[in-house]
Formats: sequence, structure tokens, C-alpha cells
Amino acid sequence: MEDKKENLNRLFNPRKIVIIGASNRPGSVGNSLVKNLINNHFPGEVFFVNPKRQTIAKQAVYHQVVDLPDGIDLALIATPAATVPGIIEECIRKKIGGAAVISAGFAETGAKGKKLSSQIKKNIKRNSFRVLGPNCLGFIRPHLKINASFSGEEAQSGRVTFLSQSGALGAAVLNWAKQHQIGFANFVSLGEMLDISFGELMDYFADDPTTNSLLIYMESISKPRLFIRAAQSLSRKKPIVILKGGTSTAGARAALSHTGNLAGNELVFDTVFRRAGILRVHSLEDLFNCISALAKQNIPLNNRLAIITNAGGPGVIASDILEKNQGQLAKFEKRTTKKLKTILPSASSLKNPVDLLGDATPELYYEAARICLCDSGVDGLLVILTPQGVTDAEGAARAIAKLKDAAGKKIILAVWMGEAEGLKTLHRAQIPAYQFPGQGIRTFLYLYSYHKNLKNLNQAFSLPPTENDPRSKSAAGIIRRAFKEKRAFLSEYESKKLIRAYSFPTLDFRLAKTAFEAVKQAKKIGFPVVLKLHTTETLHKLELNGVKLNLDSPQEVRKAYDDIKKGFLKQFPDSHFAGVLIEPMLSHRYELFLGGKKDSIFGPVIVFGRGGIDIELTNDIVTELPPLNPLLAENLISKTRIACLFTGFRKQTKPDLKKLIFLLCRFSKMLIDFPQIKEVDINPLAVSGSCYQVLDAKIILDLDCPLKPTNPFGHLVIPPNQSR
Repeated sequence: MEDKKENLNRLFNPRKIVIIGASNRPGSVGNSLVKNLINNHFPGEVFFVNPKRQTIAKQAVYHQVVDLPDGIDLALIATPAATVPGIIEECIRKKIGGAAVISAGFAETGAKGKKLSSQIKKNIKRNSFRVLGPNCLGFIRPHLKINASFSGEEAQSGRVTFLSQSGALGAAVLNWAKQHQIGFANFVSLGEMLDISFGELMDYFADDPTTNSLLIYMESISKPRLFIRAAQSLSRKKPIVILKGGTSTAGARAALSHTGNLAGNELVFDTVFRRAGILRVHSLEDLFNCISALAKQNIPLNNRLAIITNAGGPGVIASDILEKNQGQLAKFEKRTTKKLKTILPSASSLKNPVDLLGDATPELYYEAARICLCDSGVDGLLVILTPQGVTDAEGAARAIAKLKDAAGKKIILAVWMGEAEGLKTLHRAQIPAYQFPGQGIRTFLYLYSYHKNLKNLNQAFSLPPTENDPRSKSAAGIIRRAFKEKRAFLSEYESKKLIRAYSFPTLDFRLAKTAFEAVKQAKKIGFPVVLKLHTTETLHKLELNGVKLNLDSPQEVRKAYDDIKKGFLKQFPDSHFAGVLIEPMLSHRYELFLGGKKDSIFGPVIVFGRGGIDIELTNDIVTELPPLNPLLAENLISKTRIACLFTGFRKQTKPDLKKLIFLLCRFSKMLIDFPQIKEVDINPLAVSGSCYQVLDAKIILDLDCPLKPTNPFGHLVIPPNQSR
């Protein structure tokens, strides 16, 4: 392991580099690599390998790797894909530290390319040789004068480290950054990630003194445990911003239960990023804007924004966008309003947003902004300027630029609409500046989201409450029996017994295998009752007419039993009818949903929100990762619209919030105790007055997950087949 880390360090801090596939041909990848290294004045030694050339860039060329001198740290490989596995074998024998494989034609091309990737993996698995890529752009470290890439764009020296799976997008970011005077500590193109992953690079750059923030463009993820651990560690020290591609639902497969549909891949990624302290953005524009803001400004500690403008319309637009996206217009202190009144024209608006009027001078912009920044109820300031006949846009930009050092921990953002020179002045002064109000508002709220993620990050390793330990042995017995019978579906009877072992309140439910027994049990429970199909053949009882409600007599129970039996045997004529489940009929007002899904990458995910048969229509659900503690559980509840129930909505009896928090923590523990649970739905979890009752439960097992001891708390659970 130490050798692997050392070789990663050799790869990114090379003293000797060889370009294998170097070329004199203009426009070729091999030629671009040569020019980028030489033109950036790499301080170490550079060697070239090409069997068909004698000299490149006026330097002698080696015809094969074996002829190279010892001690080379990095190989840049730009040869046809079919030759790469053999070249890497030669590099290993030559004790080169690692390679950036620029060549394309691997896993992305199909079976033939995947075979080449497998060959490389097999070769490097036995030793400490490291591989960046393949199908990558390479990397750039401006402060070390290393441009080990074939990018046509230069990277200015700065404090942002950018990791990208797409070389083309990476080049576009470099071009944009140059225009906005943003520099990079490191730029790394990962390509296929055959070896070096995001998690390893996050670990590597965590202690890099030249890096103050990390930007990632991601399409897929490998080594999820390492990624989560590295992100949680790095986020405490440096901001991480991710734009993830491949977010369409076209590639998502429908699952068997509500939870599978609700906890789609992108919701899971959102949840993972949030719990790991990562800021996720959803467009290239927002990615660029957040780069700029993180490189230049502080992170707001709350979402209260002050807006000053020289035109009412843009101020109104900005206010609307802010409030629609859960931001707040800051409420000024009395002294702030008094100070503004002394400097503003009588026709100006003293309320937020502050309208300075169309003839506002640079001095007025400066004084109004300074006063707003001194208000303790203001977390950030958005300054808007629209060019009008008497507007000194450049002077106003210089005036706002003077306030950067006086802002303290508050963030200043600017919108100079259609005014290019003023924008340039603001960029030079390290003030994030945009052409339209929406860009500035979204950036402000993204950065506030990042602050919230960091606050929750400290909860990631906390334990759920330990009182009333569940009867986990009883739950394990249910799962063990299903595994023995090779059944993925638990019946509702089994599912309710399992969750009841985890302190969930259930009604008095009983099994009946005959109509006579159904009537007998109904009398014991007391009318009215509910009859449900008891089966492990399907989860969907309603579609089989397998649920009968409000049965108020023995005659109704007999008829309901016969109808359920007929419906089942019509659909499954060769199956055994196992009987019905009988429960008391419960009157209730509200329905909650609680589900769990075992994600193929990250492990168990919790889904919570409004329940019932219209769950997809209401779309009031949120996701979270176990383990939960009371604070995380309460935060989860607060993110739903149905959270208003717990504040006494329309003078209704408030449900017991503490009890629901306890149940969420218990549910979290169940998912961690039993990674064999693939999906679980509790729908509905009925709310009646201040009490809860589980009316229906479904559990699907993962028969490929071995029966092992329960997982300990203290980390996010990852499926056992995922590598570290």
C-alpha cells in the first residue's frame, strides 16, 4: 500500500517524464504532449519513445522502453490501444512509477476494449504501478510548471483543483477560467478510472497547500467506500463542488416497490453528496459560477440576502428568484434603515431590495453597500447595476471592489447587466460578477447549501438512541427462514413481525387458512376488520383484488375470503393459496411513507414522506443515509411538506414528533443490521391523533447477500461486493 502511495506521488511530482508515442507531426496527440511539456518549461528531464523517429524537438529519441535510463517517474502513453497493455508491462519492468494513458479505445468501445482494460488491471494488480486513465487528457500542475496533457488550453496558477472524467469538458473549463481570471492548483483528467479514482485523488490533494477548493465533473464512481471516506475528511478542510453527468431517468430500471421508484439513482447521489459535505450543482453555468465564488469569496452562514439596485425591475426579479428557492430577503435593523435614509434620495426605497434610483453615483453604491454589510441580519449582499444614461458603471464597480476586505465573513456578489468593462473590474477585484440576477442568486444559495452540508457532516458518525434494543434475533430468524426457502419476498405477515421487532407499532394481525378460521379470528379481533391476501408470490395485493376493507359481519368476512381466494388462483392457478391476514379496521387522518432501498453503489438509503396510494402524485419524499441519530432524523422530517403536521397544522392534534424520530432511528438500525434487506416499504404509516400504526409493510430480500454478522454503526454501509 505504501508503495502505491509513493508511486502516486511520483506520478504527480515527476522529476523525469517519458512520452511514449511522442511525435513531430503537428496536430497529433504525441506532438501536443511534447509541446505542452517543453513550452511550460518543465524543470525536470523529458525523454521520448518512438520506434520510427530519430529526433523529436531536436532531441534524440529512444526506440523502446527498455532502452530508457532508470529512475523515470511518469510515462505519458499516446499509442494505439492494442499496444498499451504491453507497454505498461515494459514500464513495470523498468520500475517507472506510473502512467497517464492518453490513448482511447478501451472499455468505452465494447468487448474488445474491455479485454484490453482487463489486461492492464491484471498487470498492475500484482505491483505498485499506478495508471491515470485510460482515455484521459492527462494532468496539469501550473505551480510546478507541469503540463502533462494534450490540452490546447493553458491553466493559470491558482488555488482550485479540478478533477474531470471528461477531457473535453475539462478543456472548456480551462478556457472559461482564463477569461474569468481563475487559476488552478491542479487539473486532472481521470478518463476511465481503471486504477486511480476520485477518492484517491481527494485524499491526495487534501493536504496539498496550493489547493483551497476541489471541483469535480463526475459521470460514474468507483471505490464508493473510499470516495465517501475521502469526501467526509476533505470537506471539513476544503470545499468540494460536483457536477454529475448522466442524470436522466432513461437509464434507471424500475424497481418492484414504491421505494425502488422513489429512491432513484440521482436522489441517492444527492443524498450521498449532502452527507459527505459536498456541494452539488446541476448545470455548467452553476459549476462555473460556484468555482468563481469559492475562489474569491466567503461562504454565507445563513440564507438572508440584501439586494441593492439602481432599477426596480431587476430587484423584484432577484427577490422572486430568492424566495422561490428557499432564500430570504434580509430584514434590516432599525439603525440600518436610519443610516440609509440619511444618504438616499427621498424617492428611494429604504426596504430590501434597496432601490438607489437610475442616477446612482459610485459613491452612493459604496455607502449603501457598506451600510447593508454592517447589518447583523445580513449574510450576503447582491449589488445590481443596469446601464442607464447617467450610469458610471466602471466607477461603481471600482467602488464595490473597495468593500471586499470590509465584508468580513459575508459574501458580496455583483450583477452588472450588459456592462462588460465593469464585470472585468469586479473579476479582477475577486468579486463574483454575473450578467443576470438569477446567476448571482443561485450561486448565493448554492454556497449556503454547502454551509448546511458541513453542519450536518458532523452528525455522520453519531449513533442512534440505544434504549429499547430491538429483538433482532427474532428478525434474523424470519430472514434466515426465507433464505433457506430461497424466497426474496416476505409476506406481509412476516414483514410486520420483522419491523415489530424494531419497535414499530402494528395492529393485532392474525392468519387464517380457511373461511371458518377467518370468521373465528375476526370475532376475536372485533368488527369491522380488514382481510388481505397472505402470499409470498407477489407484493401487489390491490391489483389482485386482495384487500377487503370495512368488513362488519361474519357473512362479509366469508364472502371476502372466497373472493380473495378466487382472485389469487385465477392469477396463480398452480400455486398454493396460503390464506388471509386479518386486522382491525383503523380510522386515521394522515398517512406517512417510510422505505429503504439497497443502492447498488452506496448501500442502504432511507426514503421518507407523505404516504398512501397517491404517493407518486404528491411527490413529497426525501432521502437520507443511515445511520440516523435524532438530529438527522428531525432534519429529514423537516425537509418534507408534511412536516407542518408537527406544528399543529389547522389546529389538528399534533403527532408525537419524538416518537417518529425514534422510529426513524430504529428503521435506520434495521437497515444496517440486515444488509440482506434489498427493499422495504412501510406504507402507510398511519397517523391517528398523536399515535402511529403500521397498516402495510413489504420487504424484499437480496438473496445474493450472504448471511453475516450485523454491521457496526459508525460508517456508511456499502454492499459487501464493493471494493475499497
